Amino acid sequence: MYRVQFETGPWYKQHGGEPFFPEIPVVFATGLAHRAIGRYDRWSHGARAPTGHRQLSLYELFPGCFMILYGVPLSPFVRKTLFMLYELDCEFDQKMTVPQDNYPAFRTVSPLGRIPALTDGDFSITDSSAICHYLATRQSSALMGHGEPQTLARVIAWDKYADKDLAPAAFGPLFECVIKPVRLGKSTDEAIVAIAIKEKLPPVFDHLQAGIDRSEGDWLLGARFSYADIALGAHMSSLVLANVPVDTARWPALAHWLERLHSRPAFARLCEQARSFRMP
Repeated sequence: MYRVQFETGPWYKQHGGEPFFPEIPVVFATGLAHRAIGRYDRWSHGARAPTGHRQLSLYELFPGCFMILYGVPLSPFVRKTLFMLYELDCEFDQKMTVPQDNYPAFRTVSPLGRIPALTDGDFSITDSSAICHYLATRQSSALMGHGEPQTLARVIAWDKYADKDLAPAAFGPLFECVIKPVRLGKSTDEAIVAIAIKEKLPPVFDHLQAGIDRSEGDWLLGARFSYADIALGAHMSSLVLANVPVDTARWPALAHWLERLHSRPAFARLCEQARSFRMP
């Protein structure tokens, strides 16, 4: 038997902020902060359990207590989901899973091998937009504008534009400057990046500039930060990671909107996670 102290998470909160010391027959490691008590020091992700004991994760020990996100932060669609999770301050564990990964638990949730995928107890869902709508409803969040038909319609429209127009325009720089070096170990084709900057991104930036101007506020829907900003911000983070700037002189409203995104801890956190990610 090993004694484990939970220092964060729902178990910690349920015990009034006092350390909780259950006796369990395993030592385990996940992304959540915790440490083993006794002669075993802090365990990191991937650490091996002592001989004769199978290492279990928190979600195996306590199924249904928190959510699991499958996907890697190189994907803007995973970053969209991370942005939402961080804004909502949700407790979750992340399994670094690439598209078409054959990890059995992932394929159970995502038979087509697509990321992101999310489980919440017995419930599972794929598709970043579907996941974010689920999270907003689950947390009773106003980010989606549920209960306000016009706001919800505008949020959905911006989400579609982010995925159908901004994402393809930003994909060239993302793939060449981020995915190729990190995942494939190949060099960047600067010509492809130049084409995106000169031809593909300007019409998208024009549309975003006009939308922010019409909002007459700091955010896409006006004074209130919403899921529209999350959906578009996740794909704009691809350009941040690729070091493709927004010309402040040509698109001032868009550039200032992006600056405001940088000031949000959730956006800064997902960008840092993507920058520091390396393939195992």
